[in-house]
Formats: sequence, structure tokens, C-alpha cells
Amino acid sequence: PFALRSMASAAFGVATAAGAALGPGMAIVLDLFDFDFTLFGTTYTFNGMTGPGYFMAVLWAIYTVTIFFAFTEPNRVGLTEMKEREKKQRFKTTSLAARSRR
Repeated sequence: PFALRSMASAAFGVATAAGAALGPGMAIVLDLFDFDFTLFGTTYTFNGMTGPGYFMAVLWAIYTVTIFFAFTEPNRVGLTEMKEREKKQRFKTTSLAARSRR
């Protein structure tokens, strides 16, 4: 429905504005940290330059796992009817091609 599309568009705009406003602030907070950590035998540095990248990598990983387990494909209106119409159209096309070969 149109009302849901408008609401989703507005929510996307709000999320974009929030990211533009909070992103630099989070970078300032992450700049306060400076440490090294070892993961799988490799030492990594977390500081003001690498912190935002690590932070976003963790957020995207959480997002990906959440979408993988929580997302379900919605039922689309008219999809079944469209598939039946396409099947009939293919049958007509196939039968016309078979007739022309005779």
C-alpha cells in the first residue's frame, strides 16, 4: 500500500539523517580508544583511525545475522496469477512453434 511506502521512505530519511548526525560523534568517541588485540594469532591495532572501521564491521555482521534469521519474503499480490499467465503464454508459444514446423 502507498501509505506503507511513504512511511518506509520517511523512516529511511530519518535513519539517513541520524547516521549523518551520529557518525562523526561516534568517530570522536572511538578516537578515545587506543589498544592492540590479538585475534587468531594476528595482532590488530584499535585507534582513532581503525576504530570506526572495526565498529562498522561489527554492526554489519550483526545486521547480516539478524536479516539472515529474521527476514521472510512477503507474499506479493498477484504473483501466483502472473506465474499462471506466463505458463499459459509459454504453452501457447510452444504449441504455435510446433504447428509451424509441421
